[in-house]
Amino acid sequence: DVLEFTTRVINTGETERVGSVKLNLKNAQTEAAANALLGNSSPEQKFAIPAGESRSFSWQLTVPDGAPTLVYQVTASAGDQADGEENYLPVLSRRILVTESLPLPVRDKGTRKFRFEKLITSGESDSLRHQSLTVQVASNPAWYAVLALPYLMEYPHECTEQTFNRLYANTLAAHIANSDPRIRRVFDLWKGTDALDSPLEKNEELKSLLLLETPWVREAKDESQARRNVGILFDKNRLNTETKRLLEQLGRAQNADGGWPWMPGGRSNDYITLYITTGFARLRNLGVEGVPVGQSVKALGRLDGWIKKRYDRIIENKTLAGNHLSSTVALYLYCRSFYLKDRPVGQVHKKAFNYFVGQAQKHWLKLGSRQSQAHVAIALHRLGDGQVPRDVLKSILEHSVTDEELGMFWRDTEHSWWWHRAPIETQAMMIEAFNEITDDKDAVRECQIWLIKQKQTQAWKTTKATADAVYSILLGGDNLLASTQLVEVSLGGETVKPEKVEAGTGFYQHKFGRGEITSALGQVELTKHDPGVAWGSLHWQYLEDIAKITPHT
Repeated sequence: DVLEFTTRVINTGETERVGSVKLNLKNAQTEAAANALLGNSSPEQKFAIPAGESRSFSWQLTVPDGAPTLVYQVTASAGDQADGEENYLPVLSRRILVTESLPLPVRDKGTRKFRFEKLITSGESDSLRHQSLTVQVASNPAWYAVLALPYLMEYPHECTEQTFNRLYANTLAAHIANSDPRIRRVFDLWKGTDALDSPLEKNEELKSLLLLETPWVREAKDESQARRNVGILFDKNRLNTETKRLLEQLGRAQNADGGWPWMPGGRSNDYITLYITTGFARLRNLGVEGVPVGQSVKALGRLDGWIKKRYDRIIENKTLAGNHLSSTVALYLYCRSFYLKDRPVGQVHKKAFNYFVGQAQKHWLKLGSRQSQAHVAIALHRLGDGQVPRDVLKSILEHSVTDEELGMFWRDTEHSWWWHRAPIETQAMMIEAFNEITDDKDAVRECQIWLIKQKQTQAWKTTKATADAVYSILLGGDNLLASTQLVEVSLGGETVKPEKVEAGTGFYQHKFGRGEITSALGQVELTKHDPGVAWGSLHWQYLEDIAKITPHT
């Protein structure tokens, strides 16, 4: 860049002054002379200024690339008098540091090619300077579901919902650890390593000073601390002791009528009772051995009595022909369908139960959420209805969107206070419905991809969402956690050698220094050797003239 450095000399005396003004430049760090660096070949200029007047003086400076912060000294002298000024002169580079990223999603067995177009064409710019290139791969992201379990384990509140979710996490932990020796071995390998660090914390070279002050990095630190508790969570002795303690705590919180309150000592709440009773059944549905269902079977009497009261009110109001199907009723039918063998619906409640089954068959399309429609579909399927559940899933599937990277999702997802519109819990129900009613493994896998991607980008923000997400990811039948095959990555035809591979997730990364980066590295291939989903990313940092920066596409 070229600039004109100006100063003004004022003669405050009563006679003309003859002298000189001088500009001297120095490197602020080393104090070495910098006049030649900036082309200041004539630092001194003569002046003759009449009394009471002033004159301006200027120097043309040429600022080269990489110029340091400067110190300028301007002095004016005439005879036995002199004055001056010294200060810092910051130099802002015309180049700025840019970070661009390319997502690398891959699924199922096979090879997928990617092109990082800006990196490939980077050689066309004579001002661009490479800084770093980092490729990262997570070969088995399903493990991120396991890493979410500590969030359930350590949530601090003592309400019955979160007491149950702590029990849920402990029971699931024992089941996962015992399901495969390879999985148990992964937990042992995690202890004392950085495997439990958040991916954002591992990526030190991509963090700037400003980013360190943001909530995202603080959240990454919180996530790392939670991950470190996985080793504690899966300790066998702790699992047994904590499970027993939490069961006793839930038993004390359960009221005489079989219901659970929001907080111990409160009145029984229908929704919380449904939630906990359903949770016990889901654990058993996952194949967890020895699930104690005594408390939940006791709660069925309360729930059956609740549905009969609703039915009696409808008879009293003479509105039997109307639509009385609600999201809570749909959840009741879903919950009750888990326990038809443990405790069949009694004769006292049978008429009310059958009435609402008929309501579900007739009015399912009028339910306000997909989650409730899935509750109805699964309940009817378990009750032997072969047609309506398939109609429900056909309708749900027609409104879905499938994306190569994001999997299957629905655009009706929105933020809402209503529990039956919560997006993570709703996606979990989609997975369960496709798995149980139509055995559609492709739809299950696509829905699981979306669910895992949400954990990658924003975490599952509530205990309820986390519990449902873990349940649905482990529900698919395939042991997603048992895979040990690493995804292979090649850049510019050269295969990246995996180093410091993280057990479980199969996460590894490789960094290219500025002297190793070429435009050919923008051609990327990922090869996956087994079914499932994996993802990676390519992060490129470079310095470029600010006038040449283009939007990311």
